[in-house]
Amino acid sequence: MAASPALQGTPSPSTRALFTALLTGAARAALAVLEGPEAGSVQHVGPVGFSTLHAAVIGRCRKALPALVAAGAPLDCTLRDGMQGISRATKVALQQLLSPEGLAALEAARRGCAGFACSGSTPLGLAVA
Repeated sequence: MAASPALQGTPSPSTRALFTALLTGAARAALAVLEGPEAGSVQHVGPVGFSTLHAAVIGRCRKALPALVAAGAPLDCTLRDGMQGISRATKVALQQLLSPEGLAALEAARRGCAGFACSGSTPLGLAVA
């Protein structure tokens, strides 16, 4: 599998909105971003390889999955370090990527799933875990 690109600078507001919508299961809000002028935010990959497809699977945002794939969301992103024992630097990067709502949804998912996002997890791997 190809290596996931690293987070590049501060995410745009539309990227933050997209990740937050996906993590909170807000399919309409996610689709609005994908239909807007900054639909390229779908290709943004955050810390440790965390992608929009990871966010959609974690947030159970099923209605957005076809649009994410059609818009070019990276299918082969793998989490490099897992998300259970994330480092302080990764936490800071996630705070830049996600709104407080998105962070809360991610934390709730981490607590609710014992096998959450081990190193090497793809979005499909998370979906079947």
